[in-house]
Order: sequence, then structure tokens, then C-alpha cells
Amino acid sequence: MKITNVVWGFVLIIPPVALATFRFNVGTDYNSYIRLYNMLKGYNPVEFARIFVADIMAQEPLWYLTNRAAFLLFDSEIGMFFLSSLIMIIFVVLGIRYFARHISFGYALFVFFMLHYNMSFNAVRTLIAASIIFYALRYILERNLFKYFVFILLATAFHRTALLAILFYLVIPVQNRTLGIMKRYSYYFLILLTPIVLALALRIARMIPIFDKYFYKYSVSSFGLGAGFLIYVLPFLTPILFLKNKISKIDNRYSVLVDAALFHLPLRYLGYFTEYGHRVEVYISMIYIVLIPLSIRSLRYLPSRVGLTLYYTGVLLFYYIYTYIILLGHETYPFYFISGF
Repeated sequence: MKITNVVWGFVLIIPPVALATFRFNVGTDYNSYIRLYNMLKGYNPVEFARIFVADIMAQEPLWYLTNRAAFLLFDSEIGMFFLSSLIMIIFVVLGIRYFARHISFGYALFVFFMLHYNMSFNAVRTLIAASIIFYALRYILERNLFKYFVFILLATAFHRTALLAILFYLVIPVQNRTLGIMKRYSYYFLILLTPIVLALALRIARMIPIFDKYFYKYSVSSFGLGAGFLIYVLPFLTPILFLKNKISKIDNRYSVLVDAALFHLPLRYLGYFTEYGHRVEVYISMIYIVLIPLSIRSLRYLPSRVGLTLYYTGVLLFYYIYTYIILLGHETYPFYFISGF
């Protein structure tokens, strides 16, 4: 059985990793990653160690190590794209595997490919970090703060914004019933006040050195809810919220994941305040990889399951076509392979 799992693991991993590895000029920041790789490979070990130590607190040291490993193992930027996509896909597959007895593994992968895979051709570091956070969701369910925090630090070493994921742990209910009710409704209230809360939170984030690169310049002029904000969130989130009780019957711990999914509202709205702010939504939108299949599984009657499956399939296909093909999001179309490959 274990050998079979390994074989299927390779079958699942190889195609998306190969596609990401042998692409040519696909992804908005494709050339930026190549320039960074070429810069890093020019350093001797002593110079690289100095940069690594200097960036432990200020930058993303594991991304430097990934580039260095690509140089030592492959001596090519292709190796860098290979290692980065391999790391991401492994964490995604292992993250899905944790929930495999309650969801369709294939449909969970379909959700990932429709929502996030193309984005990984551009926001490489962010998607690696998000895949690590996705893997670490198990530690929220298990209430293991130490392990969850360790994986947050690991993700932060690829992209510092992953520190935001520490907030997801706050949705875990407390034992005291009265305090639990107060905490839950306070959380819902803050979500409803997203525009005001974010305006204040960004002022604070701007004063924290580790975030200054991302939030040094922001605008609070867009103080109302935009249609785009709702369109990108509600089609995914609404059925899940309505089915929360049914999802909880599969495993009562899963209600925590539904509550955590509400973070999609403020994180998506962040794009109204700061350039590229909407990218951080990926840290929580990856939760749909399991919540969408769970919502389908929660329905007892086959016609209802089929109906919800068709609904989500249509929504996901529309999102993919509209975001990546029509709007050319992350510049992943048209797709080109490495010349001559």
C-alpha cells in the first residue's frame, strides 16, 4: 500500500512540477526571479553566508537557500523553478492527504489548480509560503500552537507576509462557554467592520519593520465595499457558511475551518488599500481546497451533491477563465515552453 501511495504521489506531482519548471517567460515576475538567481549564484559561499545571515530577520532566507541549492544541483535557473514548484506541490498534496478520508482528493486538486496554480507562476514565494500554511491547518484542528507556529516561521522564511497566518489560530473556541460566545461574536463583528479595522491595522503594520516593504504606502480613500471584492469572495464562501452545521457533522473540528474562512473577506479587501495587498488572500483562500469538497460531502442526498458539485465546478471554471485567460492575471497566458524543449 505504501509503495502504491508513493507511485500515485509521483503521478500527481510530476505533471504540474514539469509544467512550472519548463515554462519560458510565463508569469509577471519570471525575469525578476531569473535576475535574482543569477545574482545569488555569483556569490561565493562566504559572501552567500553573509547575505543569508543578514537577511534572516529582514528578508526571506529560505528563498536564498532554494536558489543556492538550484545553482549547486543544477547550475541553471530551470533548477530554481523546479525546486520551488516541487516544494509547493508537495505541501499541497500532503495538506490534502490529511483530509483524504472525508473529501474527494481529485476534486480538492481541481480546486487548487483552478484557484492557485497559475498564480504560482508569478507569486512563487507567496505560493510556497501559502502551501506551507495550508499544510499546517492540521495543527489548528489539533490545537497544537507550537507546531503551527513552527510552520508559520518556515513559511515566513519564504515570504514574510506569512506571519499574518498566526491570526487564523485565534478562531479556535475557548472552553468557557460565555467567553466562547463573546469571542465568536466579537470576531464576526470585526469581520463586518473590515474597512475600518483594516485602515487601523495597516497603520500599525506600517510601523513594523518586517512589513514596511509591503505596507509603506497605502490609501484609505476606497472606504466602501466594491463589487469586485464581493464577487471574488461570496460565490465560494456563501454555500460553505450555509452548510457549516452539516460540515461540522462530518467532524466537529471542521467548524473552525469555516470560521477561519471568514478571513477571506478582510484579506481580499486589503487590495483596496495597498498595491498587491490582495495577494495575501491566498493564505486563507487555500482553505477552499478542503472546504469546497467538504461542503459537497456534507450533503446526504445525491441530487444535492451533484447540484453543488456542478455549481462549484462552474464557479471555479469561470474564475479560472476570467482571471487567468480574459484578464491575463499573473500573465500566464499564452503559455510557452523553454525554447527547444
